Amino acid sequence: MSPTDRPDCSGDSILPLSDLIMRLGAGVDRFDEAFSRGLAAQLDDAADRLEFPVIEDMGLSEVVATFSMAKTMRLVVTGTPPGEIGEATVAFAESDFAAVHVRLLAQARDNAYTFCTLDYAWAGRRAELLVSAGSIPAGQVVVVRALATFGRLAELRVQGLGLQASVSFSGVRWLNSPVDGD
Repeated sequence: MSPTDRPDCSGDSILPLSDLIMRLGAGVDRFDEAFSRGLAAQLDDAADRLEFPVIEDMGLSEVVATFSMAKTMRLVVTGTPPGEIGEATVAFAESDFAAVHVRLLAQARDNAYTFCTLDYAWAGRRAELLVSAGSIPAGQVVVVRALATFGRLAELRVQGLGLQASVSFSGVRWLNSPVDGD
């Protein structure tokens, strides 16, 4: 999967999310966390030409679609319902992706979705902040909650001093390996 691959949106069509994932993953050996991050980036690149009919039927705006990776994959879609009070969240298990439809649009839409990932396999790793992260000062030891991506931007969601913040990879010094999770 190359960074320039995009869903074919040459004409309005509807297909299952599972089929779109298989199309974008053609030639990929392993559908792992790295693939999921690339998938979300590809979908974010084409977000003005994609929509989920079930979400559109709910009338949500400011939609964020997150591929959440813990022990299993889920698509968690959050948005603001009509009337702009509160938020609504709908979650789909990976086993349901064949029943979740995606509409590929010939014309760009306003209010494009944002596609993200949350990878909880990173949770529990400890790091020292090299830079301030939100209200957490540099030098503070933090615990990683997740690796998050927003389109092609990757950052760590961390917790320290009872606060949560985001920080880039270059903003931490690992106190235990980010690979083995000691």
